[in-house]
Amino acid sequence: MTEYRSRQELRRRVIQAFSGLDEVYKIILFGKEAAGKDDCYSDIDLIVYSNDPAKTWQHYRETFSSIAPVVGTFPLGSGPEYYAEMLLLDGFSPYQKIDFSIGAGLDLVLTSVMTVYDCPEKDTQPVSSLPVIETRYDVVYYLVDLLFSIPRFTKCLFRQDIDLYRRWNGAINRALVLMFERKFGWEVETRKSKLVSYEVERLMACLSDEERQMIFAICPPDGKVDVARSFLNAVDLTVMLSKEKADALGVRLDEGMIAIFQSFLQEEIGRFTQVDGT
Repeated sequence: MTEYRSRQELRRRVIQAFSGLDEVYKIILFGKEAAGKDDCYSDIDLIVYSNDPAKTWQHYRETFSSIAPVVGTFPLGSGPEYYAEMLLLDGFSPYQKIDFSIGAGLDLVLTSVMTVYDCPEKDTQPVSSLPVIETRYDVVYYLVDLLFSIPRFTKCLFRQDIDLYRRWNGAINRALVLMFERKFGWEVETRKSKLVSYEVERLMACLSDEERQMIFAICPPDGKVDVARSFLNAVDLTVMLSKEKADALGVRLDEGMIAIFQSFLQEEIGRFTQVDGT
């Protein structure tokens, strides 16, 4: 079993690193920890408020790298007053991914917040704005989105959270969409989130026996589904198809990040199977 550094260490070092920046005047946590409902599966949700957000944005990955190398990132959104991204740092569990935001005097409506750093002596009026970055729904985005959903799924298993079915369904849809592209042509950007019924029929009609078995491994035709194993198989199939697509389009994928998430999923499904006794 992989040994990880603690969430408490990560939380402390992130707050310490960003509170040491001259332009940062406040840091808040939100999510389960702020609501007093955090557990060993909780990630770290924080917003860094800066009076020079463009400067903070230019160097935020260097700030994280001072704690540990950045394994992977996934963009959540951007605008003149905010930038949001998920990050995973080396040596820390994917459960402790960081949902990181830079705010520029932005008042967000959050149900629960916890202020962990506040310096009222610093100016709160932003002197710069954040860049607006266009999202490209390419093979990298499509795959990394799935990889970062892995700890969201596995934590649902251990928490016995019904939201796991939504995560599972999303993973199956991703695999089917990519299999459809494999048969009918790779798309430079994949904006389709699932296949409609006639596309499923069209796909199943042209699959080879090997491809059909890949689909049955995630969607058994007898309806007897092991959700955890089905999710694992859907991820493996999506990774395989993403690599094929990337090769076909001349796009580079981060093999190291892929391996870390896949290894984590294998371990957690194995651990859940032992805990569940199945």
